[in-house]
Amino acid sequence: MPNKKLYPGVGAKGTIMTLFIKPKNSFRGKDKDHRSVVFLKEHYYEGRKRFFRFTVDEDDDRTFYASSRMVRIDAEGKVEEFFDKNRRQIENAETTLKQRKESTIKWKNSKARQLLYKYIMDGNVALEEGDETKSLEEIFSMHIDESSFSSREK
Repeated sequence: MPNKKLYPGVGAKGTIMTLFIKPKNSFRGKDKDHRSVVFLKEHYYEGRKRFFRFTVDEDDDRTFYASSRMVRIDAEGKVEEFFDKNRRQIENAETTLKQRKESTIKWKNSKARQLLYKYIMDGNVALEEGDETKSLEEIFSMHIDESSFSSREK
């Protein structure tokens, strides 16, 4: 299962290759593997390109910048301070839809099918248009379990 996508925001912790940090002359990387841990402060756009401003230490006043494509987010900041709040809300709505389970009972084995056949045989539901039928409210109120499925508000 893929990891959950982390969103950038103020205070988010990320990793970037030191090579891509700008301005280059004022930064010296401490890590031997040429990667640096950064803390995001803000984001901005230049045309269609998105950039992050960040600091290397949380208490450091010097800010650097890099393309958002080069920064990998390792830990999110506060939810209220995400750069793109709408994207997070959309993702939450999508995950709740995915969490809802689809019925495992197929139509041929369902109780709804059995009841429909029963009502047709009893004459409560007509097979052709123009035949007299009972109203849906009467049909749904025939049984206590079925009355909870009524879509009409009373």
